[in-house]
Amino acid sequence: MIYISTHDYTIEQLKDLEKGLYYASRLIDESPECEEHELCTRNCRAYGICTDLTNAMLRLNEDILEREQCELHGNQKESE
Repeated sequence: MIYISTHDYTIEQLKDLEKGLYYASRLIDESPECEEHELCTRNCRAYGICTDLTNAMLRLNEDILEREQCELHGNQKESE
C-alpha cells in the first residue's frame, strides 16, 4: 500500500506526482519481472507493486478532480 498525504500539495504538484507514478508503472510493465504486461494477475512477481501503484494513481486522480471541482465551484461563487 502506498500512502500519500495530499494536503500540502497544489493541484499541479499532484498531477506531476500522478505522472511519476504512471511512469514508474510503465517501467515495471517493461521489466522482466512483469510476466503479464498490461494484464496484471496474482501469478506475476510484480503484482503487488503494480496494484499499489494503480491504486495510488486512482486515489490521486480522485483527489485532483475533487480539488478542481471545489476550485471551480469557489470561482463561480466569487463571480456572482
